[in-house]
Amino acid sequence: MYLNTRLLDMDARGSWLFYVAYTLLIVGSFVSSLAVGFTGINAVYALAVVLALPRLFSVRASHVAILITLFAIPALCACFLLARDPMIVVFAILLLAAKDLEFDSIVKHSLYIVSGMLALSLAFALLGVIPDTVLVRELHGRFVECHSLGFYHYSKVPTYWFYLYLSYSYLNRNTYSLLKHVLWLLGGLVIYLICFERLRFYLLIVAFIIFAIAGMMKNKHLGRSWRCASAAIYPTLFILSVVVAMAYTPTSGFFEEINTLLSGRLRLENIALNQFGISILGQSVEMNNSLGLTDSSQYMFVDAAYIYIPIVYGVIIGVALLLIYTLSILKAAKNDCLVLVLAFVCIAIDCLVGNQLLSIWLCPLPFYLTCSAAEDAGRVSSVSKLDKLGIALGNPLLK
Repeated sequence: MYLNTRLLDMDARGSWLFYVAYTLLIVGSFVSSLAVGFTGINAVYALAVVLALPRLFSVRASHVAILITLFAIPALCACFLLARDPMIVVFAILLLAAKDLEFDSIVKHSLYIVSGMLALSLAFALLGVIPDTVLVRELHGRFVECHSLGFYHYSKVPTYWFYLYLSYSYLNRNTYSLLKHVLWLLGGLVIYLICFERLRFYLLIVAFIIFAIAGMMKNKHLGRSWRCASAAIYPTLFILSVVVAMAYTPTSGFFEEINTLLSGRLRLENIALNQFGISILGQSVEMNNSLGLTDSSQYMFVDAAYIYIPIVYGVIIGVALLLIYTLSILKAAKNDCLVLVLAFVCIAIDCLVGNQLLSIWLCPLPFYLTCSAAEDAGRVSSVSKLDKLGIALGNPLLK
């Protein structure tokens, strides 16, 4: 049963408000990651929320949705005040504002704007307009120069390239081209040889392989085993990450091998858990991931989303995020969208070394939950009206 919460008369034509808000979020978030000293990101967040809010008053909501919202609002407010990070509020508002919109259009919007801005920023970095910070570090027994290419950290370009590849693969799921995917992989190789972000490049290779396999499995029905695996992957990796990070000891050869494989991330995760602990509603945590530190011991940043989010945003928000991504991948599996399922799998693995769960400007796939939910509601509504028409006319073909 649905309640009429349409306080504003805004149909699909009102989608321009969402796209303006989403564009602001993409541009603002991208610019804030550049080494240009941009400090207006909170103002961008506020403006994006103000623009997207009217769409929340133009949708029908079920009783369950309203109850969830009533419980979620205090948790979001508490997390915002305690963690002092508005990103969780922006994520929630835009995710809900995307209801009734076309999912593919949102993914295209993100792909085109981010890729265009990435190309422009790389050109500025090569021309010297934006500073290219270089960090020298040891990799595979030799010292390498990691170029930031105009961003405040050398991992940004490889991360953006990887997530753009996921969006591209989804949008071209029905027309797989090995040549184009190879070009994406070669582009990732060039970026790796400049930035030397090892783990992100390895994950790009994994994504390339599984998308190639998916390209040979078109129109495959995803059975119960796929759905069970889809429902389990995010909670399983989350529990595994927390347990391993808490159990880490530098004297253990096994754990030290994992720490080396993760480029020292496991040690930092263990320090963060011991120093800050996992909060309920979030907490403000000062971390330092700046390049060019004279003392490497000053570096303190948790990359893994499975550890960072429960520490900073709290258990309640962390569980909610895992639920959103789990429901999204489960929905994709039920709709037999193999490429989208695999893209969500790549994100789940990436959360072991990265933290992009809230970055819907770069990773628009969570919108699938609200957009596809609207499509399902539309199909149910259409069938219901058709049944009523069939009964009225006495035509069994319309029932």
